[in-house]
Amino acid sequence: KFLFFCGMWNWLDFIIVLVWIISKLAQDAMPVNSQVLRLARLIRLFRLLRLVRRIQQFDSLYLMSTAIRSSFGILGWTAALLFLIQMLFALVLNQLLYGFYFSEELLKRDNEELRDRFELVYTYFGTFSRSLLTMFEITLANWPPVCRALTENVTEWFMIFFLVHKVTMGFAVIGVING
Repeated sequence: KFLFFCGMWNWLDFIIVLVWIISKLAQDAMPVNSQVLRLARLIRLFRLLRLVRRIQQFDSLYLMSTAIRSSFGILGWTAALLFLIQMLFALVLNQLLYGFYFSEELLKRDNEELRDRFELVYTYFGTFSRSLLTMFEITLANWPPVCRALTENVTEWFMIFFLVHKVTMGFAVIGVING
């Protein structure tokens, strides 16, 4: 009869249910944070992992979950490598655009069209953090608008930079990460 109380998980369940019952009975009298109770109920879900290991039909699910858990180390190193390469590209672009930001015609900024061109380029590459975000956007998402912003407003030579970046980062590095 009392074998239920021999397991640690059963004690955890018992305590969580007991605290929940007490909190329901004395909801206004006892100031218990409901977030703590929700978190405790969430911990009960970890029992499902133990159940998954015991059922033979879930062997493939267990295999996938352990493979995903084991790949976090590799994911961390590839994310660090990707981040470093993106930082390098962002710094190079900031240096290449330095002349554009401080050119004579842009320093005057009397012309509305020149100001709009400057603001568009500044939106994507004005600071290092903006450049870094844009480099991730180019690699993982939508690269033609950013490429057009630089080729139409600064110089067409940036087209080569973007094609090299897209081929190396978008296809090679991301392809290796996907593999």
